[in-house]
Amino acid sequence: MGIDEETSQTNIALLQQYGANSWRVHNYLLEANSKQLEKAVEDLTQLTTDLNRDRKNSQVRRLLLWRTNCR
Repeated sequence: MGIDEETSQTNIALLQQYGANSWRVHNYLLEANSKQLEKAVEDLTQLTTDLNRDRKNSQVRRLLLWRTNCR
């Protein structure tokens, strides 16, 4: 059973058990959760980019300082 089939069966079960409104609420909550997760990924990606940029700048500064001291 694939993910789409499982989701479809869950949606049908919710619709049969609670009616269309509960199905809509469930989908709304899933969408809200998805948006929160997307924002978390975006934030972590930015933090990773910032960290890598800072790390690179630090390494370049140390290399330049080392080269200056070796002359």
